Amino acid sequence: MSQWSIQSCDPERPQERACLRVLLVVDSMYWTIGHFAHQVTKKNPRLEAVICSQYVIRQYTKRYRSFPLSFDLVHFLNTKTMKPFCGRLPVVTTLHHIDASTNVKYLEDCDAVMTVSGQWYQYLIDLGISSQRLGIVPFAVDCETFHPGSRAERRHLRHELKFAEDAFVIGFSGRRTSDNDGRKGTDCLLESLKNMRQAYPHLATLIIGPGWEDLEGRLQAEGIMAVHIPYQLDHYEIARMYRALDVYWVTSRIEGGPVPLLEAMASGIPCVSTPVGAVLDIVKDQRNGFVVPFDSPDEFVRTTLTLAANREFSLRIGQEARATMMQERSWSQTQVRLARLYEIAIENFRVNQSRTVLNEKDPGVEFQQVRHASWHTSGCFDDFTPKIKQWMKACEHVRGSKMLIQLGEWRRARELVGLALKEQPYDLNVWTQIFSMLLGNVKKKIWPRRTNHDNSSRIQSPGGS
Repeated sequence: MSQWSIQSCDPERPQERACLRVLLVVDSMYWTIGHFAHQVTKKNPRLEAVICSQYVIRQYTKRYRSFPLSFDLVHFLNTKTMKPFCGRLPVVTTLHHIDASTNVKYLEDCDAVMTVSGQWYQYLIDLGISSQRLGIVPFAVDCETFHPGSRAERRHLRHELKFAEDAFVIGFSGRRTSDNDGRKGTDCLLESLKNMRQAYPHLATLIIGPGWEDLEGRLQAEGIMAVHIPYQLDHYEIARMYRALDVYWVTSRIEGGPVPLLEAMASGIPCVSTPVGAVLDIVKDQRNGFVVPFDSPDEFVRTTLTLAANREFSLRIGQEARATMMQERSWSQTQVRLARLYEIAIENFRVNQSRTVLNEKDPGVEFQQVRHASWHTSGCFDDFTPKIKQWMKACEHVRGSKMLIQLGEWRRARELVGLALKEQPYDLNVWTQIFSMLLGNVKKKIWPRRTNHDNSSRIQSPGGS
């Protein structure tokens, strides 16, 4: 089913299945959170969902004055919430991690909070958030898409990427804009690779993700073979890249997942990581991966040299990593946990609404009973006509192109602008959005904002060892 379509119950037998109508709000359909939203609704007969970004909600409100509230629950897959929904519908907010830019005040407005790892669940408990409002819904990976490659495929792919036959390839993935305050630990990554090259001259690096041209240049200047794979619209192409690796590194100081580590493990690649996020939940040191201290280039090098020297040991670690992902990180497991969290949100909303009615009730006035959200039988959303859905799809393309322009990915951004115009070639609103986006980018080039990329004020994940 298309990523952009409304996932729904069987329209031919609508009374046979209980559905919950959910609005899933993402940062962009073109990044990890958008993919998560698509996966948890795909093949899930109990959810009838609309997936869109906050950008599209704002555009919808501008065009149609108000956004429909014909949902049983709203789930923000980030830490932001929108006041128009709070108190009117059950609201779930997701907290992936906390860094200097995170505003936890949004957690006060929701009926339930989703975390993606035990580390941040415990952090919120320590922060005073009730466990009755919390739930862990971990990221999962499609192990059919992310899988080990054959020797022939690996050889062909490495030749395609221009790696030498005897090269030992280390992988790194992420989004450049996520490296605020040195969160991704790229200074540790660079130092580790420099030290690794001294001990292992046949070293190469594969950097996956948008915005890392500067890192690629710095590695090349150090004499380290580096190939940068920019943003990919095709998820299968991303999966293919992992099959060229010998080992995958995570040098981060703060993470919720990270999702690329899970993808690498599913691909049978041994991983070396700092103790962040999901690593603390699924990586068993020296059994299905390796956990090294923060800011420890020597440990990254020592561990990786052990893997390079013992191919059989490396393969065994990769096999255990994939087995862990298949056993513990399936999308069906994630769907079950998410359903439980939605039940918690609905119940908390009911309780809060009942208290509000009791507190405000005038003895001489008969109050109308509050409409409670619940699992129920339903058809498709009547508010979103095919024409409106097509326009929303075009808006998502504009939002995606805006994100890619910010990362310097102009070629991919142009592709998305083309897709937006293909969807709505005669829509003045879409043209206005595109013009406004391009004008805003020109202004930023003429009057750039000052940014601080100084990694001296580094942040580190709480609870790590």
